[in-house]
Amino acid sequence: MSSAPLPSEDPGLDALLATAVSAARLAGSILREHVEKTLSVDAATQHDLKLEVDRLCDDAIRKKLSATYPAHSILTEESGQTTGLSPYQWIVDPLDGTVNYFHRIPYYCTSIACYRTPAQPAAGLGEPLIAVVYSPADDEMYTAVRNQGAFVNGTRLSTPAVSDLSQALVCTTHGSSPETKAQMQRCNSAILSRCRKIRCFGATALDLAWVARGRFGALYHPHIRTWDLAAGLLLISEAGGKIDLQPLQLNTWDLAVSAPGILDEFVALVRGA
Repeated sequence: MSSAPLPSEDPGLDALLATAVSAARLAGSILREHVEKTLSVDAATQHDLKLEVDRLCDDAIRKKLSATYPAHSILTEESGQTTGLSPYQWIVDPLDGTVNYFHRIPYYCTSIACYRTPAQPAAGLGEPLIAVVYSPADDEMYTAVRNQGAFVNGTRLSTPAVSDLSQALVCTTHGSSPETKAQMQRCNSAILSRCRKIRCFGATALDLAWVARGRFGALYHPHIRTWDLAAGLLLISEAGGKIDLQPLQLNTWDLAVSAPGILDEFVALVRGA
């Protein structure tokens, strides 16, 4: 009599990627369907919104992932942590850029990554296996597989080197808490004197994909959450970009990334501001 597969059995990178792409497209369909409708607001603060469509996308993605891999853990921004028996963990932001979406600004995305978790969770995120960032407004699907490269709609990404920060378009955040806003005022002032220009577009997972693609030369984001960076980190590393990631607290990080050639200069600038 054949035995059932063990929860820790390797499902295969191609299968993981196919599941993530399918789940991201499900969320994209929901987002396109609702973007011109009157949007139901679940919660609002001065700097952020939670919409019913966030939950609809979250539900669709979790249903897809749990049906395909019932033993896997899932961490999402909307639903928190669901722990499974497998060492595999999905990390999901169903709608990154909710405020943009609410205001019909076509800069938002769905972010999905799968990691093999470490034996000791305190050791960090674990080993990234696959990543997907999907921008439904322009139907751009960013994908990465560990040691197999990063792509957008099937075209390989290679982050172009930059020799000096003055050549870079830098992406940052304004922050939400008073402490982060004050920090970013100092950082943005320091960065602006050294880079080509600063942009703050409001969807960090897509920002990271644009660093991988070479549209941004660098990005700094303090107090970034795990679901915002999990997919983007693999996109950047597989495209040849550079990463400096520092843990702050559970699911919260200080992140600087850049094109090859300027990370040390950039990190010294932003962390010294």
